[in-house]
Amino acid sequence: MAKALIGILLDVSDSMRDNVGSGVDEDGGPWALSIFEVIDNLIKHDVSPDNSVFALAFGARGGDQLLDILTCLQSSKCDQKATDDQIEKIFRILEGAGAKYIRKWARREVVQGVFTRHKASLFLEKAESDEDFPKTFVQMCLPPKCRVFPGGALEAQLLTGAEHACASVWSSIREATEEDIQGALTKAQPLLVSFKPRIFNVKEASDVLHGYIDEGELSKERSRELLQRVEPYIYGATPLYQAIRTATKCFEKHASTFQSHKKLLFVLSDGVPTDGGKNDSAAIKKAATRLENAGVTVVGCFVTESKTIQPRQMFSKMNTNWDSGSKFLFSLSSTITTQSIPRTMFVKREWSIDFENNETRLFLQVNHPDHLGDACDLARDVVCYQEALSDLLANVDLDIYINRSVRDYEAQKEQKGNTCYAHASATDR
Repeated sequence: MAKALIGILLDVSDSMRDNVGSGVDEDGGPWALSIFEVIDNLIKHDVSPDNSVFALAFGARGGDQLLDILTCLQSSKCDQKATDDQIEKIFRILEGAGAKYIRKWARREVVQGVFTRHKASLFLEKAESDEDFPKTFVQMCLPPKCRVFPGGALEAQLLTGAEHACASVWSSIREATEEDIQGALTKAQPLLVSFKPRIFNVKEASDVLHGYIDEGELSKERSRELLQRVEPYIYGATPLYQAIRTATKCFEKHASTFQSHKKLLFVLSDGVPTDGGKNDSAAIKKAATRLENAGVTVVGCFVTESKTIQPRQMFSKMNTNWDSGSKFLFSLSSTITTQSIPRTMFVKREWSIDFENNETRLFLQVNHPDHLGDACDLARDVVCYQEALSDLLANVDLDIYINRSVRDYEAQKEQKGNTCYAHASATDR
């Protein structure tokens, strides 16, 4: 079994939520819940324990619009209170950003009842890396009575009469409660997301998803709990180009550490970027070439509400009738050949594959969450089980659809409808 470094890009944008149509239900929807099932399927127990994974969601609200899903889930369970030193540093930063009366509004012990060590660390790291963040936080997240105008004396006289009035009536204004502090943090959450992907061992990643409970499948109840933790951050724009660049840099940065590993990038999206041209063939080719040079196999999984697609179909050529999102992911996906990967033209249980010049793309279309498991299985089989595929195909009764170049082979049996079953070993034995 080949060792693998698996990268996962998950679209959590507002357009993704809109474009899946009836796939989303009133409880948060199988599509939203499926982002966790995708990760779980790609790291499930039957892959090598030496495998590693990173999972990056794109479409977060605010900040860099990227979110390290696993780090977010792991850190959201940290409930240790922030230290006195952390709170003092936060107060000083906010005072320097214009919140002169922050200590009068928010008592230290109240703030400490809401700020965990992790949240405080995120705040301090963000303030250090982004000089505009403290002022943005003060203006967007804190009430006006905490602030003074950060200008000179004349500007203060002309423009901040209301602020000075606030300062003169503190005795009549209540101090912040924990609910008030939590409200300010909730407003700030999109600004504090962690976008740098961290690589997890698959066992560690599984523990994060399952909560250290040894269960076979990720339950809907558990998925809903995980969704509640990340939902405040998601449903923003679709920075797909940025997500691809970030994932590529991660593979390149850790190339020496994972030199003996196969590399897989699984991309789940509606394929419509908001940070670049969706029909920019040069930019798409540049991104695909850079991934190829890094030794990364890309599996593109296009999400649509269309009822006319063939969800268990792989394609060798782009269909001119596809929408731009589908074309984008098709162009990004890797090409596999019969020569380099023996018999990977065949897939189990009623899949069809088109081949052009003995090549096909690792591109799939899905219109229901149930098909995502099939897509994940394909991705893992191609990258992690290449050496075992021939033996598998030789011993399993496969239902396959052979490409147009071998359609003249005699069918061994027929299924109801128009799908034919051809001899799996016709070209290999």
